[in-house]
Amino acid sequence: LNTIGHKTINMRTSTSSTMRVTVAVAVSASGNMLPPLLVFKGKPGGRIEREFSAYPEGAHYCVQENAWMDEQVMKKWIDIILIP
Repeated sequence: LNTIGHKTINMRTSTSSTMRVTVAVAVSASGNMLPPLLVFKGKPGGRIEREFSAYPEGAHYCVQENAWMDEQVMKKWIDIILIP
């Protein structure tokens, strides 16, 4: 994550890096972009999920053990992004 307007974002990893993220983006039929949902690799209720309050506003965040868009994450996406 970086500030809005940056042209590049530097990322450092090692060969054993297991950081993963999935980003769910959608556009409504009217052409409006819905807020993105970032799915981080982590355990529900764990350290990563507890740190979400420090993340920038304008997106929604959740965790899944493999950073996948599974059934539980899809239900969260519907409840917090699609329905409102």
